[in-house]
Order: sequence, then structure tokens, then C-alpha cells
Amino acid sequence: MGHVERRAAELDLAPDQLHQLRRLDARQLVSQLRRLLRDHRAEGRAARARHAERRAQLAAQALKTSALVQDGIVELHVGVLLGDVLAHPTATFIGLQLNGGEPVHILKRKLRQVSKALRPFDDVRCYLDRQGLHLRWRGGRGGLDLTTRRLSCTDKQKTFLVTFAETRRMQERPPLSSQRPTPSGARYKNQ
Repeated sequence: MGHVERRAAELDLAPDQLHQLRRLDARQLVSQLRRLLRDHRAEGRAARARHAERRAQLAAQALKTSALVQDGIVELHVGVLLGDVLAHPTATFIGLQLNGGEPVHILKRKLRQVSKALRPFDDVRCYLDRQGLHLRWRGGRGGLDLTTRRLSCTDKQKTFLVTFAETRRMQERPPLSSQRPTPSGARYKNQ
């Protein structure tokens, strides 16, 4: 491999592109290099977005397979829900839907805030019903209810939807809906 081929490989260019760049004057060269750098950065951003979207899709699949369903209540794996599901690059909302019913829409930004706030707690449980997404910790003494919101057509297009089918049923645990927080628990309207 010659000198030109090595330089072209270092710059991620074809050898003929490098020869074309050598023929340009300084202004043209700077303009051409800026364009190449802009294109290279755009390709990198697109690759990172594709990777994040794939991570979110894999996490959604893991969330579906680990979900336990009983009487219209879905117990969700908190680590997956508040983890890579939130990695979707273009979604503004996360939609959670059971058996083709009306989805519960939660702002992705709000779920990120919840994720940060709940890091100190190791006993967080999460369930979904028609009213919204419910999180409980400290054996039910602490709790947060994120209710659904109505979305416009444009907002619905910005939703990453995860659909659950009633296939696996809970056996050992009592339904989470009976574990309401004490008055110190919080109840927030999703904003």
C-alpha cells in the first residue's frame, strides 16, 4: 500500500477523492473538508440513533416477555422500563398498552426523572392498569402514580408503543393494586 492509499484510508476516503482534494486551492479545500466532516458527523449521529432505537426495541421485547398479567393489571420489570426503553432517540412519549386497549401515554422525560429519583430504592415495584403507571417502594409505603394523558395526532406519532398481551399470569404475589401508598405517597398527573 502506497503513501496515498494509506492517507486515504486514514481519512476514510477513496484514493481518487484524495487526489481531487490535492488539486483544490486552500478555500476550496477547507470547504470540501468541512462538507466531508459534516457528512461524517451526520453518519455517526445516524448510526448512534439506529443503535439507540435497536436497544429500545430489544428492551421493549424484554419488558413484554417479563411482564406478568392478572385481571387487567400488568406487573412490569422496573429496571427494564426505566432503563433502555427510554433510550429511543425520537420518542417523546412511551405508550404502554394491554390487549389492544387504550394506551397509557407517559412523557419519556418524566420517566427519566422518576428513574433518577428512584435509584436509592432497591425494592421498587411497578404495575400498569387503565388509569396509568404505578410505582411502589418501601413495601407500599411510598408510591407514585403517573396517569395517562390525551395526545394529539402529532404527539401520537412521537410515541414508542409497547403492547402487552395477557399470556403469563401472576401466581404467588397478591395484585399490586391492593398495595396503595400511605398518605405520604405521591400522586401526580403526567404533565
